[in-house]
Amino acid sequence: MTRNRVLYLAGTGMITAIGGSTEMVWAAAGAQISRYATSSYFTGERRLIVQALVPDEALPLLPTLLEQYPELTLREQRMLAMSTVAAAQALQPVSTGSPIPLLYAGPEVYPGVATGLSDAFFPALYEQLAPGAIDARRSRAVSVGRPGVIEAIKLAFHYAYDIGHKAVLVGGADSYQFSPLLAMLDGQKRLAAQHLRPHSGSDAFAPGEAAGYLCLTPDPEQALIQNGRRVVLTEPGFGYESGHWFSDKPYRGEGLDQAFKQALAGRPTQRTIKNIYSSANGERFWGKELGVALTRNHHLFDDPKVHHPAEYYGDIGAATGAVLVALAGQTALSLPGDDTHLIYGSADQSYRGAICLQAEGVAA
Repeated sequence: MTRNRVLYLAGTGMITAIGGSTEMVWAAAGAQISRYATSSYFTGERRLIVQALVPDEALPLLPTLLEQYPELTLREQRMLAMSTVAAAQALQPVSTGSPIPLLYAGPEVYPGVATGLSDAFFPALYEQLAPGAIDARRSRAVSVGRPGVIEAIKLAFHYAYDIGHKAVLVGGADSYQFSPLLAMLDGQKRLAAQHLRPHSGSDAFAPGEAAGYLCLTPDPEQALIQNGRRVVLTEPGFGYESGHWFSDKPYRGEGLDQAFKQALAGRPTQRTIKNIYSSANGERFWGKELGVALTRNHHLFDDPKVHHPAEYYGDIGAATGAVLVALAGQTALSLPGDDTHLIYGSADQSYRGAICLQAEGVAA
């Protein structure tokens, strides 16, 4: 029987409010360490917004880049600095001998709000990330927020199997340190603030910031190996939810259900799922959505443990997919067992994405 197309994790990297590497974030989330704190941003009711921010001292300075691209916003500057850290980690174990393409997930673009990236961002990004390591001509970007990296992984399968690339860098970065975006979310009454904390019965979330990167390869010999195992990713699934945050249509829970069905159909084995890594950020909407998807696919799950690390590092937007895949991969490599892990991301608008991973043994 022909095996389904798979990609292997060759390297991972991340920086979030709770740590500056995959291992650090995985350990901090396991220890339930949170970095929520009041920020310098106010709601319309003059309450300080609760955020989970990467410490300034953890980020590299980019004076030459900022001089060359003075139009970069504070948000973009932080995304570039975080990407510099995370991408270097993901590329460190990889030796390709030639530049590789970057498939980048950017922040979600919202209707009526200038939340898109400036024209300077991508030239600055390609220049900053491991100079000489990125093939800018073959690089691409998507801007759908939390499921963006999963969409980029779909494109990575095409690059690996249809074009023939031996390695692809996939990643995303995001930051809510952007007043127009915070003002829009505040208008929707969605932001955690003083006396209104997330994960305590309120229907609000803490904006965060992060970067996450994955180096993926179709070659099992190039895979990252720990404890005699490597991580396998199968092709993702996607869906569209008509009743999203910016729609007046009724919520039916169809989008995540579709994404689950597609992703689970191609999972590495036919075992039931015991671990789910979720993009849920503390708002009740996402809990309802997951409940619908689990109910409709109940026969594929075995009392799964749901991990939603946004409760420790905040909502990290477009970085979500890479960070969740890397954390699930670290779990698969570090803990005994051969469970299949399901990772998913849901945008504020209609797009939903899900993907499965599993560790497999490597012959000695």
